[in-house]
Amino acid sequence: MSRLRALTVATACATTVLSACASTVEGTAHLAAGAASKNVTADAFDALLLSPGDAAAAAGTPTLSLDGDSTDPAQAQSLSDASCSGAGWVLLNDVYHGTGYLQVHWGRWSAPKPTYLMVFQGIARYPTSLKANDFLTQSTKKWTECAGKSVSRQFSDGSDVVTLGTPAVQDGMVTTVNLFEGGGGSGCSHSLTVKANVVIEAMACTDTNLTPQRSQAVATAIADRVQL
Repeated sequence: MSRLRALTVATACATTVLSACASTVEGTAHLAAGAASKNVTADAFDALLLSPGDAAAAAGTPTLSLDGDSTDPAQAQSLSDASCSGAGWVLLNDVYHGTGYLQVHWGRWSAPKPTYLMVFQGIARYPTSLKANDFLTQSTKKWTECAGKSVSRQFSDGSDVVTLGTPAVQDGMVTTVNLFEGGGGSGCSHSLTVKANVVIEAMACTDTNLTPQRSQAVATAIADRVQL
């Protein structure tokens, strides 16, 4: 059962372009040669998410606290463009439905006020690494196609609109930096990768120091917890 009905960030809008935040890299994220062939099991799956302390260390902030988590995909009341929503938000049902996942777990961690920093972690377990890698490949293609588009979602407790950045692919991880509408440069970096049979998502939202490195560091830290 879901313990978090909706995780939303304040509606904001980008009036500037952070062209330095993400660059185009030719190619598609895919499973690296020699990647682990063993699978993460059901009983080891939930432990892959970072603790508040580990998430804070990866995100480069002193403290994070858990706002809530869920073992169901996130449900949006409405999406302006479901085909592009995977680039903008973590573990949406509209994105993962029908892809063959076995388990999911995701949540949101926040820094204490007045700092505006929210870190989302999401993991999805698939029957095989090939299935997980197929999701990564298709997502990379879709994120590239959706670059530059503005997309919105509506949840029970709010809505947000983001302009999707141009994804960059490096070492089997795809990352984009998305800007909130009306936020004066605030937004989220969003990374997606695969380790064994697990799809890993990380997103870091802030109004200062918006760089791709935060979500990349969180996603890498989750991947490093996969022990086979």
